[in-house]
Amino acid sequence: LGMGFSALGGLIIGIAAIILDTISGLHVQPLSYVMFGIACGILGSLMDSILGATLQVTHFDPEKKVICNGSVAPASVHISGRDILSNAQVNVASILVTSAAGSLIGSYLFH
Repeated sequence: LGMGFSALGGLIIGIAAIILDTISGLHVQPLSYVMFGIACGILGSLMDSILGATLQVTHFDPEKKVICNGSVAPASVHISGRDILSNAQVNVASILVTSAAGSLIGSYLFH
């Protein structure tokens, strides 16, 4: 579900780029813009998931029956990840990786 909404967000950004470039009088490649936006949205979602699952610690609190990130109760059970990045740091890292990859790939596709 999350990846689908990420792809939808990329689609919307691709459509916005088409509109802005058309208004600006630039050459527009509609299908390429939309596909590139969708691909970047999916890449961002995957990066966030991979980094979150590996570098962000997640625990389960059996008393409250909730999944916890960050400070946890003594009885909590480790589910996944290492305690290296917080959720906010995972978000920033995935944005940086996706932006860098999009810039490199986009400069090749839309030169």
